[in-house]
Amino acid sequence: MEIAFLMLAEAVETSSSRMLFVYNGGINHLGSPDYPTVLPMLAIVGGIRVLPLEAPVPHELVVRGLAPSGETFMQDLRLPFGPMPLIDGRPDLPVHHNLAINLRGVPIPEAGTYTFVTIVDDREIGRIEFVFDNLAAAQNEAAIEQEGG
Repeated sequence: MEIAFLMLAEAVETSSSRMLFVYNGGINHLGSPDYPTVLPMLAIVGGIRVLPLEAPVPHELVVRGLAPSGETFMQDLRLPFGPMPLIDGRPDLPVHHNLAINLRGVPIPEAGTYTFVTIVDDREIGRIEFVFDNLAAAQNEAAIEQEGG
């Protein structure tokens, strides 16, 4: 089992066909003039590649948020998934579990680098980081303005 991809976004939704709809994806740098602060919305978007031998059993995904100090800045999210059906006619191929986690009211105690750690069955399978600093605008937005202007 491994992470196929991870990203941060403003929001994410899933369709009945298990597709992901991502709003303002690719967040990696945010700012606030004051701390502590609260981030109104943040989404963790990703995919977990599940091998055929791992698919028929249940799993537990844990998402842990780490502050710059290394301490947790939010309660661990515990999300069970599986068992998962294999692809008809192709039992040799991995299957995918999509992550679409919308967080509201994310506490940001201080400026620095924050990390979301993804753990499945007590084994870390991936991390994604974002920087929160005193800049008035996110670096992502500045890059978009430069490309378009």
